[in-house]
Amino acid sequence: RSRWYQLYYGWYPDKTSADTMVTALKKRGFHSVLARLAPFSLEIQLDQHQTTLERANQRLATMKLIGYQIDNRLMVGAYKESKLEDSIMAGQLTAAGLMYRVAQR
Repeated sequence: RSRWYQLYYGWYPDKTSADTMVTALKKRGFHSVLARLAPFSLEIQLDQHQTTLERANQRLATMKLIGYQIDNRLMVGAYKESKLEDSIMAGQLTAAGLMYRVAQR
């Protein structure tokens, strides 16, 4: 049994921009490239112990999760659907004592 890993290559403001990058990557030899609409994410809720986005993002990094900022919000993940309560990442955040909410990016 083999393992599969998924690679994300950024966020684009519209489908046309995403498709342009798909075409460029395919020309560079990446054959299995896909542009997918993923408007939902998990927004990390900061508390008194995580006063800055940078500190909270460092904590995510220790969990091997990649956080990113959108309009001064710390987000993690990218999902097509908003029903994320049972997602693996939501479970990781809960287990680490991090509060989150499902948000549109």
